[in-house]
Amino acid sequence: MTDTCSSCFFGRTAPSGADGLDGLLCCCKEAPPAPGSRGPGGSWPWGPINPAGWCGDGADSTTGRCFSNSVNQLPTTGAGAGLVGTSETSQATVASGSVSFTLDQVGLAYTVGMKLQFTSIGTGEWMRGVVSAFSGASVTITVSSRSGSGTHADWLSTISPKPAVITYGNFTISGTNTGTISDTSVVAGSFILVWGADGNGATIMGSAHAVYVNAQSSGSFSVQTADSGNVTGNFNYMVLN
Repeated sequence: MTDTCSSCFFGRTAPSGADGLDGLLCCCKEAPPAPGSRGPGGSWPWGPINPAGWCGDGADSTTGRCFSNSVNQLPTTGAGAGLVGTSETSQATVASGSVSFTLDQVGLAYTVGMKLQFTSIGTGEWMRGVVSAFSGASVTITVSSRSGSGTHADWLSTISPKPAVITYGNFTISGTNTGTISDTSVVAGSFILVWGADGNGATIMGSAHAVYVNAQSSGSFSVQTADSGNVTGNFNYMVLN
């Protein structure tokens, strides 16, 4: 996304009769002169600006996104250590896989292993994933969760918010070492924590026995014991997205 005077909320075209400024783009960010005084355009109080210019302040006239570097935590020059960026890369809102963006900013404080969220400014749809590669203005994430499915080119990149508990549940394994649990809150990339309902885990021949999540897909996940022995046990779990 390019911030310019022509896309700024405060950019206004002078009307007919503005003493030579008719039809020119003017900046009305500053307060107008006192009542009764005359601006550069006579009754029109604001002066002309370069449509391709940018003072570093203002706000986008369509989305309302603030241009201010301090508000957006963006670097004040071409490079810097900000944590919020923008990208005009056209990408679909996918549920999983590797997705790359070219950022409008160079040298943000992103590192491999950091979890980011890319949000469409226009729709609010988002993708979250861990950074697998980052250099200059290029960043690639491995998507683990999403909201929506549209294709957008107005992305805002931020540090991903902390996960929230979506679901608590319970299941029982009886005389087997595997099981599949259905839960509509599970999506690709969900974090699933399983523990014994009695606080001691499942038992096999009277000993504590580990059970772990073996695989997951949208709407379900499977569990398996740490070895091939049959298990009987009652388990709790929670799903985080």
